[in-house]
Amino acid sequence: MFKTRDKEFYSTIIALAILVSIVFFFIKEFLLVVVIWAAVFFIYALSNFPPDEVEHKITNQGITSLGQTHLWDDLGPFWFVEKNGTNLLKIASRRNLLGELTILLGSENRENIRKVLAEYLPYLETPQHTFADKASDWLVSKFSFEKPPKAV
Repeated sequence: MFKTRDKEFYSTIIALAILVSIVFFFIKEFLLVVVIWAAVFFIYALSNFPPDEVEHKITNQGITSLGQTHLWDDLGPFWFVEKNGTNLLKIASRRNLLGELTILLGSENRENIRKVLAEYLPYLETPQHTFADKASDWLVSKFSFEKPPKAV
């Protein structure tokens, strides 16, 4: 899921931030200018520092991730997604309306994980698309800051 960005991506983000900052500066919205540059820094930090390796455990009580145990009663259906060449396991949360647990699978076998989790949770072949999923997919398709892949 970690993806390094090229120089053109950063120059586009910075140019857009400068333009929007100038507009907000002239209408005296200084706090929004600070928020814009904080977002630019956040994007830079996420793009330059790869995430740490994390161990996940499936037990008979639930899933332990980052030292926090998610009990089976708190978890809903699960499904698999491939994003940017990375396999992801997504598990819906019953307690948090908008939340879901996302686990990077790496080289783990999807079928083995599906068999184990299917004993405790319902499996979905196709993922649930919420309003937030549809909105984020639309935004990414309309406002992508990266070049489309070249046709060969």
